Amino acid sequence: MDMNLAGRVAKIRLAPNARNSLLPLFEAIVNSIQSVDSAQPERGTIDIAIERDGFQGVLATADGQKLDDLHIKSFSISDNGIGFDDANFKSFAEADTPYKRNIGGQGVGRLMWLKTFSDVRVDSIFGSDALQNRTFGFNLAANGICDPMVVSTKAVQRRTVVTLKDMLSEYKEACPRRVNTLALHIVDHCVEFLAMPKVPKITLSDPVTQTTIDLNHLFNKDLKLSSQTTRFRLKGKDFKLNHIFMRKTHDTPHHLHFCAHDRPARSEPLVDHISNLPKSLTDETTGKSMIYTGYLSSSYLNECVMAERTDFHQTTNGELPFDGDITWDEMVVRAVEEAKTVLEPHLAPIAKAKDEQIRRYVEEKAYQYRPLYLHRKDLLESIPPGLAEPALDLELYKRDQEYGRELKQRAYEILEDTGQEVGDFTEHQQKVSQFLQEWNDKGKHQLAVYVAHRKAILSYFAEQLRRRPDGKYSIEEDVHRIIFPLRKTSADVSIEQMNLWIIDERLAFHRYLSSDKYLDNIEPIQSDAHLRPDLLIFDQPFAFSETSQNFGGIVIVEFKRPMRDDYKDDKNPIMQVLEYIDRIKQGTAIARDGRPMGAVNPNTPFYAYVICDLTEKMRAYAKSGGLILTPDHQGFFGYNPSYGAYIEVISFDKLILDAQKRNAVFFEKLNLGRELLEQPAKKTEDSSSGSESPT
Repeated sequence: MDMNLAGRVAKIRLAPNARNSLLPLFEAIVNSIQSVDSAQPERGTIDIAIERDGFQGVLATADGQKLDDLHIKSFSISDNGIGFDDANFKSFAEADTPYKRNIGGQGVGRLMWLKTFSDVRVDSIFGSDALQNRTFGFNLAANGICDPMVVSTKAVQRRTVVTLKDMLSEYKEACPRRVNTLALHIVDHCVEFLAMPKVPKITLSDPVTQTTIDLNHLFNKDLKLSSQTTRFRLKGKDFKLNHIFMRKTHDTPHHLHFCAHDRPARSEPLVDHISNLPKSLTDETTGKSMIYTGYLSSSYLNECVMAERTDFHQTTNGELPFDGDITWDEMVVRAVEEAKTVLEPHLAPIAKAKDEQIRRYVEEKAYQYRPLYLHRKDLLESIPPGLAEPALDLELYKRDQEYGRELKQRAYEILEDTGQEVGDFTEHQQKVSQFLQEWNDKGKHQLAVYVAHRKAILSYFAEQLRRRPDGKYSIEEDVHRIIFPLRKTSADVSIEQMNLWIIDERLAFHRYLSSDKYLDNIEPIQSDAHLRPDLLIFDQPFAFSETSQNFGGIVIVEFKRPMRDDYKDDKNPIMQVLEYIDRIKQGTAIARDGRPMGAVNPNTPFYAYVICDLTEKMRAYAKSGGLILTPDHQGFFGYNPSYGAYIEVISFDKLILDAQKRNAVFFEKLNLGRELLEQPAKKTEDSSSGSESPT
């Protein structure tokens, strides 16, 4: 060859992976198929033989390694095609020859041999009457052909053997080793040829494992279950798509192959393009698992293929640079549409089952997604079928977020479009009506989720107040955590983690909240008191002003262990919250920039909640503190002018029952039942007497 062969080979892009390591073999096989087609023998044959690395002619290796785990070293491909006659040899020896361009020859297939193998040997018997035998080598060391020889032969039939010798190490490691796997790779690459009516008989043999596989039989009897062909035009170009269903034998996904000159040059996994496509399909006739493979071919693709036949020429924006201006995406989308039509009988029951799974999940467990299911089922098409509930919920959540963003965008567009131009007012009204229906549906179901959450929290709260099997009750911290996490501030906790509404809905609208933190470590005030209120809430406005009012109000919440009745007289809960108030008033208010604002205003209103069981001792403390019994006898309230504090003592039963009543209408609208509206069960028969002192 009159060229720098090593330089040309070095420029070939061929990453060492399973498919690429076999591309030179595929090229040799396709060459043999074309050679047989040119010779038109009565029965064409192609035999592929494997030579393994390190095999010494025995049936087991010294170290006990399995025979089919031995690396593959070389391949021999023999056929009874036309062979290396003078015209074919001249073409082989010429760089960039146009000799076989009409059947897809690019002149680089033989260069790919040298990309992966150290040497190539050719032994060809050719001719029509007096047969001749041509032999030669082909390698980089000789910069191409070496030791060419032509002699007469007494052979009676044509036979050409191409031996790809000594695979390079990086490709040897990547190359599949098991003969069954190799057979599947060859069939997958040569499906277009194997589907032809006059395909040669192709066999793959492994002398080491003493295995021979008839690839035609493998394809027609064992692998191919059905096939059909469709045609379409795209921007004036004709395309043909062969749809083949094959038995699933290994973890090969459904693919769409883009072919040039009947050889796959690029592939697209269909799972990325077709919704509801499972990893395998089921053949209704045989019950076997199968995969779909589409082979798209066109003279247009023949023109676009790269020399290495591993891809197509494309510009940076994805367009194929030929007449017709077809982009890659346009071609993929059109081919996928054809494939989807053929696959529809298999996809329809899967889509139906997925829709039923989503419908039941939404109706029974995740009604927050009902508007999404009702108005935007198209967003659900890309959800894979057969997901477990956690994965399904995550997929629905993602699409619900997308739907919510879309609704907001539509709201902005409607506000900008008043519909006042002539003739479009009716259309504008229809858009507004449809939008409001979807907006209201989504809002109602978001509210439903929130209300259901409240119902569950109240049920859990009531359960925590019951006496446990060991005769004890939940500790104070267990109750506290339900309302607000321990040792956190409002800056650390999302609104979904706060259940302040159980005490008072207004508490959610605060400026700053600390939970179980010492007064000498709280941001809005500076205090030396080492006291720790359960909840300390600074109400709005927490702002600067020229007036002496630096806080809108301060709320203190103190929780006590259910059924506790062992308080000390000087440390009872009411005295405890009054002490907190006194020490807070002695502190200094801190501005938002961290600067002191002066003493806490003595006129700042304080609100104190004591949440506990109303044992006899607790009732006595409330009465001695001047508090008034509530009409339902489940709490006390009153105002202490000395401290400027409104105080409420609320029993756990009253706390839960009042919260249930405030939410009752929502529970009923959601058909959540009325069982929560009943008075919580008595914890012990003698709880009112306080005779049992919980640990």
